[in-house]
Amino acid sequence: VLFGLAVGREALSLRLVAVGATLILLWRPDFLLSPSFQLSFAAVTGIVALYQSRPGRRWSEARRQGGPLGRAGRGVAALFLTGIVAELTLGGIALYHFNQMGFYGAAANLLAIPLTSFVIIPLLILALLCAPLGLAGPALAGLGLSIEALIVIAERTAALPGAVALMPGMPDAAFALIVLGGLWLCLWQTGWRWFGLVGPLIAAALILTAPRPDIFVAPDGSHLAIVTDDRIYMLRPRAGDYITEMWSSAAGARMADPLDTMPGADCTADACTVALRAEGRVWRILATRSRNLIEMDVMRPLCSASDIVVSDRYLPNWCRGRWLTLDARTLSTT
Repeated sequence: VLFGLAVGREALSLRLVAVGATLILLWRPDFLLSPSFQLSFAAVTGIVALYQSRPGRRWSEARRQGGPLGRAGRGVAALFLTGIVAELTLGGIALYHFNQMGFYGAAANLLAIPLTSFVIIPLLILALLCAPLGLAGPALAGLGLSIEALIVIAERTAALPGAVALMPGMPDAAFALIVLGGLWLCLWQTGWRWFGLVGPLIAAALILTAPRPDIFVAPDGSHLAIVTDDRIYMLRPRAGDYITEMWSSAAGARMADPLDTMPGADCTADACTVALRAEGRVWRILATRSRNLIEMDVMRPLCSASDIVVSDRYLPNWCRGRWLTLDARTLSTT
């Protein structure tokens, strides 16, 4: 950037973003699939494309004109506009990887960007310069306080009502359309660029019509979760935080409760039966949740009455679900 400024060239451009991305991918090609790489370069590409467009250039020229008050007002408006563009470019990627996206980031950036630009980065540079002299203590203390303030801004924003939208897993095709449409919008400089909106619009239709999973089953059958409108119910009360959070995100659910508390569920220490209404009928689900032997005269009626049977053990041939059986034998190959 400094060299570009020195020789009179446009320093911040999409070419510079492309060079940066290419150098990183030559070093680590696997970063292409990394959420952090995608989020970082999507945001930068969107913002640079905004200010390289004709409306963006006119806006930048207008910001340099007028009195101090007018320039300050246009500067605040530019921050807000930059935040909106960043939210739009990051939203699809966040939904794909994390099943959630924020809505108030543009407003939070009105505080976060000035704090970062005018407080955190100068203090960081000051601390680096003072460190060899052993005088970095005050700068590091101020840096810690300013970073804590940045985290508070993020936490307070995320805690506002309606700040975060949750959504079940996005189809791969929808994500590809969002990426291709976004790149089309950013790279074209003529009226052709607006054809890039077709990709995200089709992706939105795919996302809204994608079926949400009704049941999650762990690869070994040890964990099961049933999805309802706003929550999931976990088979094992002591299911780990990781699998609970992963399934909650994939289902677009805000809460996770034990299966024992679900209406229509009947649980013992060894197994649970659930009556789940879906697609105009009642599905009966049986899932084991211990390694204890369940007597045949207890287990056989439960199996014969169940449409779906899930277990992490090898089930005998007489214990088959009417529609689906997922036991250790099946899950070892499926």
